[in-house]
Amino acid sequence: RLSNAGMKLQSCFSEAFNPKKDKDKKMACLSIVIAMFRLYFSINTLHLTRNLVNSMSARNAPDFDSFPASQRATYRYYTGRLLVFEDRFAEAE
Repeated sequence: RLSNAGMKLQSCFSEAFNPKKDKDKKMACLSIVIAMFRLYFSINTLHLTRNLVNSMSARNAPDFDSFPASQRATYRYYTGRLLVFEDRFAEAE
């Protein structure tokens, strides 16, 4: 069931990340990514999170500072946890 939720969230993310000139949809990307992080960490499929991080740091991603501070902090929390799991401690700080 949870893996089905992951697929649904992935389709929502794809739709929000590639809108046709609709900035409001792109602004929903980070909250979808955070929900996917929570899901992937809970079902222990951390390998799926790497694509999310790559997407959010892509050139066509919205400016990170334009997101609310709470979402930025949560995103950094999960990316920090991911770096710790990958034994990349210096980058996790």
